[in-house]
Amino acid sequence: GYYPNRAEFVKDAIRAFFELRKEMKIAAAVELYKREEVSISKAAELAGLKTEYGLSIADSECIAVAKMRERVLLSDDKYLGKMAIKDGVEHIYNLLTFLEACIVKNIIQMEELIEIVSLLKERDFYKFSEDDRAELFSYFE
Repeated sequence: GYYPNRAEFVKDAIRAFFELRKEMKIAAAVELYKREEVSISKAAELAGLKTEYGLSIADSECIAVAKMRERVLLSDDKYLGKMAIKDGVEHIYNLLTFLEACIVKNIIQMEELIEIVSLLKERDFYKFSEDDRAELFSYFE
């Protein structure tokens, strides 16, 4: 969608990241097909991804939608990233890279980074290594 405010974009992107990390139910997958108007051939392609790469439905959906929409795929799952590249997804970011890009582009400031890191730990039990955390905050020195 259109974001008049970059901070709203970042918050929505982080929210989306949390949602992508949760396993989707099959009913939600069906709704996604309807919303995306995925054709039967696309659904078959998705089933092929699942079978060929041994991915979950949610991971297969992420790859299929990123490929169809020609969008960035955001995931910390290294295997998913490798399979997405193999399947032709051009841009894949993990959370560290995504946050670094947001910092470099002045989309998020230090206070927002502190909040994001805190929320990731609190809501998703996601903790950066000391090296990664130091790297993120080094942009503000």
